[in-house]
Amino acid sequence: MKLMLCLCLLSFFALTAADDTDCESDLDPADDPRNIERPCPNFDLDCIREYFTSNSKCQITLGPVPDPLLLNNYRLDIANSNITAQFNNVSVRGLNGNIVEFYINRKTEKLVLATEVKSLAFDSPQVVFKYNRKGKEPIVRGDCVDCEYGAATFTAVFPSICDLDLSKAEVFTYVEDSNPRYKIGSRLFSISDSVALNEFLKFITSMSENIQEKFISQGRIFMANYIEYNICDFGLNLASK
Repeated sequence: MKLMLCLCLLSFFALTAADDTDCESDLDPADDPRNIERPCPNFDLDCIREYFTSNSKCQITLGPVPDPLLLNNYRLDIANSNITAQFNNVSVRGLNGNIVEFYINRKTEKLVLATEVKSLAFDSPQVVFKYNRKGKEPIVRGDCVDCEYGAATFTAVFPSICDLDLSKAEVFTYVEDSNPRYKIGSRLFSISDSVALNEFLKFITSMSENIQEKFISQGRIFMANYIEYNICDFGLNLASK
């Protein structure tokens, strides 16, 4: 009887262990803690710099990011309003944040680097807005823009841990405040075309949605400059003066 009980208990524990193994194997490789390695405890910046230069062709930089960071120009497409915005002589403030995540995933062979800033802001004295029309040339207006985003987190995902390439990294941006403070000059609304005027008004009233679209491109530019000034220079100089 004792032997039967012992065998039953062993079978139960074996099944439980198998179930646990199955549950662990169901984890996505991006979430499985067994795949994650943290080569730099406490996000030590010198250690991160050494890791980058040892696994890429970049040159170590010691920072900080200039404040303000001056950018020549860059273009953003606002698809939900059919508007293109060309920002010129841009001044970006508050990019010197803190690294809040840094790890490599041995299974997916990806590297993740995340930085957090507290008071991100930018202004451009000359923004060229274009309302793109069907079968017609665009309506163009120039104006100034000043925007305070506040807190934001930039996450860069490098596709290869053995050959880090900033030009191939994906960047995702999370802005805490979806309704930032901004100022736009009055020249944007001096339009006789009612359809174009309505689209520009839509652009203003849909600012929270526009921010998500803008940071698909803008976040990559900001994060690339943070990495190139503070960690390692890949020679990209995205939109820099």
